[in-house]
Amino acid sequence: MAALYVADESSSVPAPRAIPTAAAKRGGDITTSVAPYPSQPLKPSQDGLTRRPETQASPDAQTRRTTAHKAKSSLRVTRTASATEPPPPVAALHIVAQRRITSTVEGAPYGLEVAIQTSVTLDSVTINLICSGPVVSASIVPGADYTGIAATNAGVAPGYDNIVIAYMKSPPFIPDRPLIVRMYSRAPIEVAELRWDR
Repeated sequence: MAALYVADESSSVPAPRAIPTAAAKRGGDITTSVAPYPSQPLKPSQDGLTRRPETQASPDAQTRRTTAHKAKSSLRVTRTASATEPPPPVAALHIVAQRRITSTVEGAPYGLEVAIQTSVTLDSVTINLICSGPVVSASIVPGADYTGIAATNAGVAPGYDNIVIAYMKSPPFIPDRPLIVRMYSRAPIEVAELRWDR
């Protein structure tokens, strides 16, 4: 005769519990269903512990696991084109020429023309030209042969008569057209250092 297992107060088998249905979660009439005991009895093992009998996974579960494994194995990591693109060029300004010119400013008989070139196009630029001596007056033009309308300004820095501040908002400062700054002084000078900002 097969052994009969009965759940008593000292048994490790859990008591039935009430589980709310989907209708109860939605706020409708509250109905409950009872979680049944396992369909197979719990059998004591050799070490005295009670364990649930081992069951084989259903064919549907095995199929789902196999499909998921194949899908995971088919994933490949790809790099976008931007990862291989070179970085943008760094903006750099440098003096390409300095030459003496005739002065048209009274009290400043010496003139100096400085050509400045950029490595990239700049929509606007402010340049500080640090000179070897005091400057009386200064002007700026977009290029030696430029004839269009330009929004520019140049002058001696307040409190620093050896520094010329040149600003151009339009047209854009492009590599093919050097910026021209003309300076007038009481004695011969030259530009010793160039500083700039956008």
